[in-house]
Amino acid sequence: MKNPKKIVVIGGGFAGIEFVKQLSNSPAYQITLVDCNNYNFFPPLIYQVSTGFMEPSAISYPFRKILRKMKNVGFRLGALEKVVPEENKVMLNNGELEYDILVMATGTETNFFGNQNIAEKSLPMKTISDALLLRNKILNRLDRATRLKDLEKRKRHLTFVIAGAGPTGVELSGILAEMKASIITKDYPELKESELGDIYLIDGQDSVIAAMSEKSQDYTAKQLTELGVKLKMNTLVKDFDGETVFLSNGTQIESHNLIWAA
Repeated sequence: MKNPKKIVVIGGGFAGIEFVKQLSNSPAYQITLVDCNNYNFFPPLIYQVSTGFMEPSAISYPFRKILRKMKNVGFRLGALEKVVPEENKVMLNNGELEYDILVMATGTETNFFGNQNIAEKSLPMKTISDALLLRNKILNRLDRATRLKDLEKRKRHLTFVIAGAGPTGVELSGILAEMKASIITKDYPELKESELGDIYLIDGQDSVIAAMSEKSQDYTAKQLTELGVKLKMNTLVKDFDGETVFLSNGTQIESHNLIWAA
């Protein structure tokens, strides 16, 4: 077929990849997939990377390998900066592409609800880079805690607050609780169990994993509570200064670790 339509797909997540697959090897289209990373990854397991239970390579796969057998699909590593619809053109940070059809599959971005302190000082959980940063922060805080003599300062390093009780927040709080119960004191014998901080899971809705069934919510809440996770529902994180998490109910939690999974 002559002059196939040029399709530019911005974003190589689940939606972008599935769209490309549906049109792969069609002579009617010439497709360019654009992403700022050179790999696709599996977000539901990102918490495993953030806690050191999995390596990034276990949940990621290069785009060029995924697209290898799709003869009408190319890949462009780059970040979208601007769309020029009157010229059917997208401007990337490393060049430009023309299109007949533009598909936006960029997914979502972290919402800090306009709170600059939280945006700057909390730890997001959106990308593999975020997960690796969190993993390094956890390990650094554990090591630093072993050197601190002041018990209050120790607890501030070892207390974790997770904002957002969706699947990511639930999985992360659960695995941190398991680490606290069975791993930390073994790997860090300088730390006694009584000195370890608490793990809080906070959400503005009235239950964990609110999008799922009531039975799933009840089961999950029960399991987390048994693991020692402190659930604070109908509560919002209002501010964070790097040492204290301020909550909407007027209380506060002394912690260096606010993980933003909202």
